[in-house]
Amino acid sequence: MHLTTVILITGHPGTGKTTLAHSLAKELALPLLYRDGLKETLADTLGWSTEEWSLKLGAATWELLYHLIESLLRARVPHIVESNFSPAYATARWQALVKQYPLRIIQLRCEADPDIVLARFHARVAQGERHPIHRYSTDTAGYRTILEQGHLGWIDVPCERISVDTGKRQPSEYATVATQLQALLCS
Repeated sequence: MHLTTVILITGHPGTGKTTLAHSLAKELALPLLYRDGLKETLADTLGWSTEEWSLKLGAATWELLYHLIESLLRARVPHIVESNFSPAYATARWQALVKQYPLRIIQLRCEADPDIVLARFHARVAQGERHPIHRYSTDTAGYRTILEQGHLGWIDVPCERISVDTGKRQPSEYATVATQLQALLCS
C-alpha cells in the first residue's frame, strides 16, 4: 500500500517553524500548508478590527488547514504542514486522519530557549514583521508565561519524531534537516 508522507512541523510561535518549513519545502520540492499564512491572507482580504474577530479567523483557519490537508491526502500528495499544533487539540484530528488515509507522518518539533524565542519576538515587533492579526503581535509579556510551561509536546500518532533546536541552529543549517528527511522519505 502506498503511504502519503506528511511532514508535520510544530512548536511554539517564534521557535522557527515557518522558517524551517519554507526551507524544507524548497529543498524537498513539497507543497507547504501553514496556518499563519492562511490567517494573514484572510485578515488582509476580509479585514479585522478586534481580538474577537482575530479569534474567529483563527478558528476558521484551523478548519481550512485541515480541509486542505485532507484534499492533499485524498490526492495522495506528500506535503509539509506547519503550525503551533497543541497535542490537546490536534491529537484527535490527526488520529482520525491516520485512520482514514494511508499516511506516514514525520513529526518535527521546533524548540529553543525561551530567551531566544522572546528575543525573536521582540525583533519581529521592532521590525514590524509580525502581522497584527496574531496574538502577542506587539506585547510579548503574556507569551513568556506560555513559554515557561515548556514545549508543546508531541501529537500522539504513529510517526518518526525529530526535535529541532532552532536556538542552536542557524537557518543556513536547515539543509542538514532536509538531508535527514530526504533519507527518511527514501526509506
